[in-house]
Amino acid sequence: MDNSEFLQHVYGDLGDGYGWTTSFRADPNAADVTMWGGKAWRATEAQQRLINSRSEDNNFFCVSAMKGKEIARRKAHFDRLCVLVADDADMNGLGAHPTYVIETSPGKYQIGCLIDADDPDARDPALIDRIMQAMALDGLVKADASGNNLIRYVRLPQGANTKKRPSGAFAAQLRQFDAQRVYSLEDACMVFGINLDLLRSDTVVPLRRELKPRSNAAQLVEALVTPNLDERSYHDPLLKLTARLTSEGVRPDTTVEMVTGLMQAGKPVEGPELRRWEARVQEIPRLVHGAQKFAPEPAFEPGELIRTANDVGREFEDIDWIVDDLIPEQAVGMIFGASGTFKSFIAIDLCCHMANGMDFIGKETRKAPVLYLASEGGAGIYRRIQAWHKHHGLPISDDIWLVTTPLILTVKEQLEALVTAMHRMKVKPALVVIDTLSQTFAGDENSSNDIASYIRAINTDVRAQFGCSAIIIHHTGHNASDRPRGSSAMMANLDFLLGVFKPDPEAPTARVMVSKQKDGDKLEDMYFTMEHMPLGVNKKGKPASSLVSTYNDALRAAGGKTSKYDIVLMNLLESGKIVSEDDMRKAIKEETQCSFDTARQGVRRSLMKLVNAGYVRRAGADAWKKA
Repeated sequence: MDNSEFLQHVYGDLGDGYGWTTSFRADPNAADVTMWGGKAWRATEAQQRLINSRSEDNNFFCVSAMKGKEIARRKAHFDRLCVLVADDADMNGLGAHPTYVIETSPGKYQIGCLIDADDPDARDPALIDRIMQAMALDGLVKADASGNNLIRYVRLPQGANTKKRPSGAFAAQLRQFDAQRVYSLEDACMVFGINLDLLRSDTVVPLRRELKPRSNAAQLVEALVTPNLDERSYHDPLLKLTARLTSEGVRPDTTVEMVTGLMQAGKPVEGPELRRWEARVQEIPRLVHGAQKFAPEPAFEPGELIRTANDVGREFEDIDWIVDDLIPEQAVGMIFGASGTFKSFIAIDLCCHMANGMDFIGKETRKAPVLYLASEGGAGIYRRIQAWHKHHGLPISDDIWLVTTPLILTVKEQLEALVTAMHRMKVKPALVVIDTLSQTFAGDENSSNDIASYIRAINTDVRAQFGCSAIIIHHTGHNASDRPRGSSAMMANLDFLLGVFKPDPEAPTARVMVSKQKDGDKLEDMYFTMEHMPLGVNKKGKPASSLVSTYNDALRAAGGKTSKYDIVLMNLLESGKIVSEDDMRKAIKEETQCSFDTARQGVRRSLMKLVNAGYVRRAGADAWKKA
């Protein structure tokens, strides 16, 4: 990378402002003031050619951009900090990966973090002065009594260090550069172990810092668990440990577990120190989430990029499922359907089967915790879960977790709140259900960019962080009931799609069709019956009830067409007990409030249909049993 390209990354669009550079061949320790004067940098073609040609000179640039009628490198003309740079810093003491590293002399490095031009902190000269004082106290920059570190010079990647040494001039080397690593000032400070929150007040920076940023892991741990409570420190060590572990590629859930375990090893017994300790433990998930910006990009060894088909086949020979052949492990999918098709009831049925370790639709299902985002409130979702467990004769499972606070997952702070809350869960969910897309999405459903960003956020912040699957519940459009409403990016960016339809407009039944299954063959259509479950009375003394979704394989043979009489009979026969035709007639009469003759005809027609569907068989002259 040449100097002009590097400066473009540093300064970006200068507008009516300017940067600053200087070049000279003399020993910097002996250079006079005129050599250090330099000139305004406006990235003209002539300037770019000249700065790129001076490979044998000392080449420096100013860390800040300036603005004003008078053109000068003075604090009075400061506009914004463009790069935060540490001098002669220890690479092993960083909290995360910087933007660039320049070897300025043998074994000596300048380490820089590019600063987001839109960050308001980067335009606060008083705050930046305090940062420079803190860095000087930590030995990261040279102390400057005049306070000019705000506009100080640092080296460019191309050029020579002509300080006198036996080996002669040293050619500067750009050892690392990643243009994607552009930080807020707060995050850049974290790279160097500086806690910006402590510097935002107008208080004087203390002469003695709690912890040197170059502290190794043993020192950080010692600060957390030292028996001498007066010497114990929490915030800075936690900040640096979480950043360090994240920058080295440790998974977020593992980092939370490791750091929380370290804190447990030094838990105080009682008193104010215990309360301070508890408050810091609660912060750990938030610190880990905030540190994810330092996570390294996936690194590949050259030999890993190209492999034989057999090697790949051995790695991906078996697909892992949380519901065999239906819901893949660590996948993001969707259940979609028109209003009134019972899609949420079916999603709850799936979740309850998982939480209770019961096979769903006759398929092996992993027993695991589930998390359900009920954006429309908690009362309705609880009744449905309560009804499902009552129907199955089970106590409500402790492995069903709910979010009843409405969250817009396209709003960064609200997505972060969800992720932080998930880190604090006692268990790790295997499935997260988001009900519904429209209630958790603030963009344009017809925009491919908006939809792709929404799904990408769920993929990155939920699926990848927690190693779980996610299902988004969504509606169909008015003119296209066979696909999700909105952009076709949904179909392209999801791993599986399950469409829910009503095979009979008059019956409480549903048909689920696998519209897409990226990692396997599509299952045949699945059919469900909605059964009414009374739940006693509510606080006002009125009857409370809910529907319960039950898988009904017999409906497939009947083409999904069922009458209310069919459903009564199937419910009676579901237990496997023998049921007489007289009991069938009584049940239909009671359930539908029809006459005895109507019930008799209903039994006769329903039995014919269920026999043809292979659902029932005779168990006597006037008795039947589930086949």
